[in-house]
Amino acid sequence: MFASFLHAHHHELSGDASSAIAAYESLVAASSTRPYDDAQIPTTSEPPLPLLLSVAWNSLGGLRLDAGDLHVARAAFHQSVAAWPGNSMALLNLGDLEREHGGRFDAALAWYARAAALPPRDAPADAAAWYEQLVASPRAECAALASYMCALLQMQLGDYDAARAHQRRFGCRFRVAPAVWKLVGADAAPPAAPDRSGVQRCEGAVPPALLARLRAAFAIDSPFWEQTDYSARGYFSFWEATAAPPATLIDVYVREVLLPLVANADDVVGAEWWVHTRASRRSIGHQMHFDTEEATLQLTGEVVHPTVSSVLYLSGAGGDPTVVFDQRADDDAPAAHAHVSHPVEGAVLLFPGDRLHCVCPAAPRDARKRGRDDDDAAAAPLRDARDAPQRVTLMVGLWTRDVASVCRRRPLDACGPLPRPTRSCTWPSLIALRADDDAAALGAAAAPPTRHAVPRVAAPWERIDGGGGGGAAGDATWAGRTLEPPEGRNHRFWVKSMGEFREQMECGGADDSE
Repeated sequence: MFASFLHAHHHELSGDASSAIAAYESLVAASSTRPYDDAQIPTTSEPPLPLLLSVAWNSLGGLRLDAGDLHVARAAFHQSVAAWPGNSMALLNLGDLEREHGGRFDAALAWYARAAALPPRDAPADAAAWYEQLVASPRAECAALASYMCALLQMQLGDYDAARAHQRRFGCRFRVAPAVWKLVGADAAPPAAPDRSGVQRCEGAVPPALLARLRAAFAIDSPFWEQTDYSARGYFSFWEATAAPPATLIDVYVREVLLPLVANADDVVGAEWWVHTRASRRSIGHQMHFDTEEATLQLTGEVVHPTVSSVLYLSGAGGDPTVVFDQRADDDAPAAHAHVSHPVEGAVLLFPGDRLHCVCPAAPRDARKRGRDDDDAAAAPLRDARDAPQRVTLMVGLWTRDVASVCRRRPLDACGPLPRPTRSCTWPSLIALRADDDAAALGAAAAPPTRHAVPRVAAPWERIDGGGGGGAAGDATWAGRTLEPPEGRNHRFWVKSMGEFREQMECGGADDSE
């Protein structure tokens, strides 16, 4: 059986999904009447059958999930947990599945909590090699992932005390305050008093014809996402010199709409732009960061920021808001205020380019209305996250220095050139100006835009008392251990110090995105 498992695993690692599925399905045809109990460390040279079946079911579920067979994947994960209730990877996968594809936050939180509550299973020196690979190492990794996800969902759902216990596992001392999360989850933001922070939102600035063409160019079914390999590539952006004749819809938007909204437009020499899409009220948000230019930082050690950062909300009204903190990279003290901008289609958010910002995820409006029962969860409908309403944003950073010229730039890199349209790269033609386009007319609004102050929250960082490890509320699970935040999901909504953001940027981990 172990040899059959290794054979299936080899197919999976080599990318042969169909052969891996067939091999795993053949393996799980075997049955075991007793679930695996990991309280005792076995001395066998090969994994016990129930554990092996559980791991195979979990792998099969992952492959089915990748293929879009959501309900088949869910059933496989349930089979995995039945064979081994302590399979932390399967528990985590069920939490992710319910959160991303079911929108059932209570059900997702229950799975995450089960994984977070599992005790460590350190491998002794004389343990078989498979024990470290299949039990001990996944348990430690999933403890961090599950604890992070518990804390995130609990903050979204307003269970702030419960979240604190999980945040302590990472030794964190500060977290985004409950007052911010309350405003993040609000259906409508309260009126905002004017302030001098430079954070403002303009509505009616983008002419309807220009907005419609931008929305079409970056719609979720646009070739842009697939042809740029958006979901796997990582950050990339494009550079446009503002002195060049307009050639694209982005040029028109920058020159005719964005620059007239800023005070120092005459000093701007270039615009860096990029786009993002997220499932509205179904994502985990976007990492807290500063907009900067990494090549300049790496080559000269100088930290530079755009003079103004901006977000144009192309879709996603009522979705996850942008949060801008009155905090700069050199600030050691927490910000005094944070501004929370809920998406309004066609609205433009403007803020100083040296400010800390992120996207805080809001919970689905019906997050608590579908029950917690596992049987109910197993039958609830699932849908591809891409079929959910999307939050699509166009970001533009306005620069007063030509940062694109510090090194040679490649397409689909930071500050890269716009690719030429080809048969395999058609999306640039969607933003190209047509022969009969009049750039000035296309970018001319019928009336002056309406400027609004953005609602803000005082004291947006809350100190977490008693940091330094420990378990969930009421138990001693992982006591005395400080877990490492999972880099793939850690958006720094809770941190050990305010210096983390500067350290992240200086180490090349900054992500110039919304």
